[in-house]
Amino acid sequence: NNNNNNNNNNNNNLQKAMDALLTQNFDADSKVCIVTLLKMIENLLQQPTNSKVRSIRVGNPTFHSKVACRPGGVDILMACGFTRETPSPGLLSSTSAAATTASNNTTTATMLVLLPSNESTSTLIEARSMLVQCALQELQMTHQELPKQKPPPPPVTVGKAASTSKSQSSSCFDPYKAQRHDAASSAAGMKVTPDSTYVSTTEKQLHHYQQKQTKLEQQSNLAGFQRQLVAGLPGTTPTHSASNSASRNVDV
Repeated sequence: NNNNNNNNNNNNNLQKAMDALLTQNFDADSKVCIVTLLKMIENLLQQPTNSKVRSIRVGNPTFHSKVACRPGGVDILMACGFTRETPSPGLLSSTSAAATTASNNTTTATMLVLLPSNESTSTLIEARSMLVQCALQELQMTHQELPKQKPPPPPVTVGKAASTSKSQSSSCFDPYKAQRHDAASSAAGMKVTPDSTYVSTTEKQLHHYQQKQTKLEQQSNLAGFQRQLVAGLPGTTPTHSASNSASRNVDV
């Protein structure tokens, strides 16, 4: 019930602010204001963790000329959850001129901030929808004149992010395991892994050298490889038995 009441209040405040924007400004100024507000809301929806899009200085020249000086402009942001944050003016001088200067500086430094506790994605989406309908129906704008709208990204939970990071850090690269990378598939978001029959070039070379080493070891361990010295007189031919025909002969 509290959520429903809050949503109803936000919708009422948004409607009142947009009525003021339409009735108290020229149409050209209202168009510029709505386009600026739509860009701000789109940034909030697409970049919820970016602190730069969650605050704006009221005295910013661009923001002031397009939104802050237009009746209803700031009220729309306030209905979306923004709050005013005014810095402490400090000790003001007793002179009226110094007091006026300090007051002006304080107004210029006032910030509009969207605190996490006040943020509601549904409220931002509703405000965006109401602004678009107002621009199309009341101001006769076209879709081409409005910023492109995208669905907000899914929320990322801390636990899921931590588990993903842990699983990635625990996986180690194995230099002896077949690796394969397909640039085209990777760009398309497809994960390519080697099949059971895939053998890398390094593995093929390693297998070849292992076979060669085994063969050389077998040849060096062959039994029966002996040398036999046979002596003979000069001018005569040594005789060999049939059993020693495979032996190596050396004439002396």
